[in-house]
Amino acid sequence: VHYMGHLLGNTLTTADTGTLSLDHDFYSRWVLTGTGAVTLQADNWVDGDTGHVVVDTSKQTISIPAAWITGGADIVSTPGIYVLELVKVN
Repeated sequence: VHYMGHLLGNTLTTADTGTLSLDHDFYSRWVLTGTGAVTLQADNWVDGDTGHVVVDTSKQTISIPAAWITGGADIVSTPGIYVLELVKVN
C-alpha cells in the first residue's frame, strides 16, 4: 500500500547529478548512486516533514543550501557513506 502526501515511506534511488529535487510529495528517502556534483533542493516540504538522503561522499560532492542547518556535520573532510536526516522546521 502506498500513501501519497507527506507521510510517505517511499524511496527514490537515483544516479542523477546536478540539481536534485527532494520532492516530499513523492518520496521521503533518497539514495544517491551517481558520481559527480549534486546540489540538493527541497520541494513541497511542510513543517514537521522528515526525510533521509543516503550519499557516498567518496563518489559525490554534495552542495547543501546555506539556509539549511547542518548541526556541524562535516561530510566533506571524511569521505564515506552518510545518511543525512532532513527535518523541516518553520
